[in-house]
Amino acid sequence: MGGLGWAELTNPRFWSIRSMLGPFEILGLAVGALLHDMASPWSPMASLSEEEDEVEEVGAGAIAIATQQEGAGQQQGAGGQQQDGANQKENLRGASTRRRGRGKKRARSVSNSSTSETQASSRTSKVWKDFTIVSKQGEPEVAECKHCKKKFAATTNNGTSSMLRHVKTKHPTTRAEMGNYFLKTEKDDDGSIALKNYKVDLAAVRTGVTMFLIGGAHPFTVVEEYGFKNMLSLACPQYKHVSRYTMKRDVMAMFEKEREEVINTLTNSPGRVSFTSDNWKSDCQKFNYICITGHYIDDKWKLHKRIIWFKKLSPPLDGVSIADEVLLCFREWKVDNKIMCMTLDNASYNDRMIATLSSRLMVKGVLPLWGTFFQVRCCAHILNLVVQAGLKLIDTCVDKLRDGIQYIKASYNRMHNFYENAVKLFQLDPKKRLHVDMPVRWNSTYKMIETALYFQPVLEHLSERDSTFKSNFYPSRTEWAKLDAMHKFLKIFYDATCIFSGTKYPTSNLYFRSVFMVHSRLIEAANGSENFMSPMVTEMKQKFDKYWTDYSVILSCAAVLDPRYKLEFISYCYTKLYGDDGQHRVDQLKQTMQQLFEGYHGSCVASVDQDTQNKTSSGSGDADMFSDYGTFLSSRRTHEEKSELDLYLAEPTRDINEKLDVLDYWSKASARYPEVAAMARDILAIPVSSVASESAFSTSRKVITDTRSSLGFKTVEALMCLQDWFREKMDEAPVASTSTQAVGDEEGSDSE
Repeated sequence: MGGLGWAELTNPRFWSIRSMLGPFEILGLAVGALLHDMASPWSPMASLSEEEDEVEEVGAGAIAIATQQEGAGQQQGAGGQQQDGANQKENLRGASTRRRGRGKKRARSVSNSSTSETQASSRTSKVWKDFTIVSKQGEPEVAECKHCKKKFAATTNNGTSSMLRHVKTKHPTTRAEMGNYFLKTEKDDDGSIALKNYKVDLAAVRTGVTMFLIGGAHPFTVVEEYGFKNMLSLACPQYKHVSRYTMKRDVMAMFEKEREEVINTLTNSPGRVSFTSDNWKSDCQKFNYICITGHYIDDKWKLHKRIIWFKKLSPPLDGVSIADEVLLCFREWKVDNKIMCMTLDNASYNDRMIATLSSRLMVKGVLPLWGTFFQVRCCAHILNLVVQAGLKLIDTCVDKLRDGIQYIKASYNRMHNFYENAVKLFQLDPKKRLHVDMPVRWNSTYKMIETALYFQPVLEHLSERDSTFKSNFYPSRTEWAKLDAMHKFLKIFYDATCIFSGTKYPTSNLYFRSVFMVHSRLIEAANGSENFMSPMVTEMKQKFDKYWTDYSVILSCAAVLDPRYKLEFISYCYTKLYGDDGQHRVDQLKQTMQQLFEGYHGSCVASVDQDTQNKTSSGSGDADMFSDYGTFLSSRRTHEEKSELDLYLAEPTRDINEKLDVLDYWSKASARYPEVAAMARDILAIPVSSVASESAFSTSRKVITDTRSSLGFKTVEALMCLQDWFREKMDEAPVASTSTQAVGDEEGSDSE
């Protein structure tokens, strides 16, 4: 029975003959099976040596002896059955012998592979994720780095410390550590997937709450509301709720931090800074505020604007007091030596303020050209005054149209049927809507006429079915012709206002062309055949001449710095407007350009070539005779060489209708004309309107409300400035710089 294993012993076929075996024989078989399994090569207690094979033989012999003794004791009573039992035992013994042979073969197989398994188990270090064995068979093992191909000795005596140091110092973020950059998940008790060992940045969450309050102009008490606290607890259970007082302190701390960052940006900007300013009175607090906005072009030739001052004004509200406030702003923001221009509206106190500012800044000598062009009048405001003067005398057909639109809007069913017919019968844009103008916004009158002309077939369809509308409100054919003529006339003013109101692209280079188009349109309308518009046009022409008899020189210089215009376009426009006197204006503009350029260049002529003065001659007598030859060459070269400005102006102009990003042009041309580019950086940053400051007051009405009228002045300043700074940082809209792109839905374009 030697070699019988525990599996055979528990086989049902074996136990079918258990009745033929005695108790001692069965006990011997069990002991033998246990010893057999202990000697098996797959047993954790097994050894593959020859000594344990001998133990197996001894165990098998013991089983055989015990079996023979038990069989001898039963020979008398089981003669016939003994023979059958002996046959069964012989069969079992043969099976056990075959199993033992297979076990020895497996032991030899395991013995042959033990070397490779031991070698593999010795390379469990994480360093082998970044190294691989590259040595040939029979040679000392060499490990090669998978990233830089550097080789290290890889024998067991060398260890892996040198390779670990190499990975940590040379490849700290390689694949061996990439697991740190992936989120690990685990299952919760309810079976849902959750992040494993996720660490919440509570400081970032709190900063996000602060930005939420600032960006949405929410009151500080929001953080104490149950709904807000419950929402944050569900989203971030680790977040510790704070009071409105703590939120206010966070806002002020953030303001001081961001303020220092903006100050450093302004002071380190490569060019000068231009400013816009406007005043506003709060209806809730009954206090006056001043808003000052800085405009500059950075070293990457991108235009930026930042609100740097939003303060309460204390009486008296005269020009001198406001000038003191502006000077304080310049000193605190450290820009009093980087001032270029200041764009203001036509309020009476602004003239006195500019005079006071100029006299104080001139003492420091920080204004270009002695402050001659320090003040720039808001072009959008002037256009508004020009058009408003004419709309007071507008034809009565506009009043009739306004009443007709109000009649349609007065009934929901009438308005619903109107737009339904516009889409089904005339296939018009369903997003278009009729507009009613506002007295304080002239461009709303233009939009009202424009939409009425768009819906003219629908209005005619309505008049055929509504006798009240036809008899009282529907314009006649003559009145439609007048409305069409006024629409074409006002379109020039509307487009110019949209261009001037832009804040995300340079506007100074677009000033001259837009004003010229308005000027030409007024002259054409005054001499035209539309007699019904004569009173309106005459009034508008007088208002235009009051402010723009002479075009702004500094803004005309900006047009010269646009490669589409240059002096040729200026000369063309002046000739059409003033005839022979136009060339005189062009010469004055060119002289101003030269004077401005001297501030960036120091001199418009080339320096003397010193090499020619250091040339030596072969004889001392010849040197004395031609000692003044170097000076002669230098003087000739000085007169013949051109400045960068002259070289730029000599280049051919671009197509006047080309869609050109003027900042991108100067970003590339700065390598050829660095001094002219420096001048262009300062002039192109000048805003032609104060819309940037005026639009801030639309936001301030949301910050200072009836329920927040007790906000402190410093808190109001922090909220206004932070909101503007964050909006500028997150604004991803492309920068537009062409007149075609400028005529669009720019924020603040309807502010006039």
